[in-house]
Amino acid sequence: MLRIGFDAKRLLNNFTGFGNYSRTLIADLVTHHPEHDYLLFTPDITDTVETQRLFESPSIKVVSPPRHRKFFWRSFGMRIDLNRYPINLFHGLTHEIPNAVTSLKIPKIVTICDVVYKHFPHSYPASIIGKKDRAISMACAHADGIIAISESTKQDLIDFFSIEPDRISVIYPSCDERFRKTYSRKSIDSVKNRYDLPETYTLYVGSVTERKNLLVACQALRRIPEKNRTPLVVVGKTSGYSEIVVNYIAKHHLEQWVTFAQVTSNDDLPLVYQGAELFIYPSLYEGFGIPVLEALCCGLPVITSNVSSLPEVAGADSQLIDPSEPDTIASAITRVLTDKELRAKMISAGYAHSLRFNGNRIAQELNDFYLRFFTP
Repeated sequence: MLRIGFDAKRLLNNFTGFGNYSRTLIADLVTHHPEHDYLLFTPDITDTVETQRLFESPSIKVVSPPRHRKFFWRSFGMRIDLNRYPINLFHGLTHEIPNAVTSLKIPKIVTICDVVYKHFPHSYPASIIGKKDRAISMACAHADGIIAISESTKQDLIDFFSIEPDRISVIYPSCDERFRKTYSRKSIDSVKNRYDLPETYTLYVGSVTERKNLLVACQALRRIPEKNRTPLVVVGKTSGYSEIVVNYIAKHHLEQWVTFAQVTSNDDLPLVYQGAELFIYPSLYEGFGIPVLEALCCGLPVITSNVSSLPEVAGADSQLIDPSEPDTIASAITRVLTDKELRAKMISAGYAHSLRFNGNRIAQELNDFYLRFFTP
């Protein structure tokens, strides 16, 4: 049995990519390797349904300082709690190993999810780029083992940080098992009604940012004749870029064809997926691309970009497109929605491909990785 410590700052406070990755990883480990103890070290806790589910496991202990010790806790004060709750191994889940951990004489693991700021530096202040560079460089220097969540991210670490390839292991994420559950038509229709979704629709799930490239999906939609169009439903957090998308929609009179849905419960999201006809994700860069995996698990045909990690996640039978070409995307949408044989093959092969990322397999790979560095 191991006592494994985790940097759980994002796990217990972030409810998008990094946080979702971390919570799913812990849930997989607890489910498939309950013989270990999992200690989640965090300066703060956001109390939600998602975090409360973790507290129900007897294998998990959350370690957080009292208010008067939170200042610089991850740099210094965390050592007090590490002495109170000794661990055999520490895993920094999202790009960092806290300073308080670096001097410990135990194996240290770090996961690098992406280096998006290297590909889109114009989206970040110079000070943030420098901070991210230092955090990743220091974490990798102190780590006994480095996990990249895709072959694409591994190559980025080699290219941008000159890390030796044999120091980096690729262990893919999984997604929540609720996306593999088959929901009744009645339940799906109830969720559609709750969020006022169209009867049939193409789905996009992800933040509405420049990198996620939703605008090109709207441009592709405009190129499809109205008689052949399926409405586009967008689920995701908005940003300044959203105004560009909304202005394009208004300029080209696409308001009735694009719905921005405010899905308020993560438990509803699998039903929103399963109510769709098609999933589209024209992102310009992803460290992995969890929404693509969620769509495959839900039995949707997927159209996504032929860049970065997305071909790894989507598999050979998804439609891989150039994310800069709306005409190509429009043709792919039309083809998938009208060719029943192609559609059936994409759904079947896509689901089979998604099994590469099932929670049991990922948990076993993680467990084996931990045991490379510490054997009880």
